[in-house]
Amino acid sequence: MDYRALILEGYAERRSGPRSSPRFFPGATEAELARMAAALPFEPPADLLALLRQTNGVLDTFEVSPGKTPSVVENLWLVWPVELLVAENEAAGELLRFAPAGVDGITYVLQRHRQDVAAWCPLLRRELVPVADSLESYSRRSAAGAIAL
Repeated sequence: MDYRALILEGYAERRSGPRSSPRFFPGATEAELARMAAALPFEPPADLLALLRQTNGVLDTFEVSPGKTPSVVENLWLVWPVELLVAENEAAGELLRFAPAGVDGITYVLQRHRQDVAAWCPLLRRELVPVADSLESYSRRSAAGAIAL
């Protein structure tokens, strides 16, 4: 799976909001992935590892133009890089948090032995809300701005 291409396709589908684009990073090394796997509550799914090998995190950015000098604003992570995955999952238990939803402490999560993606809502309902049937689907839908909670 070419996650960069998939995410770029999702961004091309956006119909409203500020002009945004993904920021990709060099892929995580095998040593970084091994350290992450050892620190997480359970073995990360193969598709998450594949994405991180291609880009160590995906950051949503948008351009603003105050006057004549446009500037790029870092908005939020679509997928955290390895360092944030480890830091944000120190006491995660059965959930592997991998990205913020941007509101009310909600994070997108993967669960042990499952392929689907859910939103963990700790402040509102303390429940999991399904958002995508796979990381592939989440990546495209999130990039397209098509996930609503």
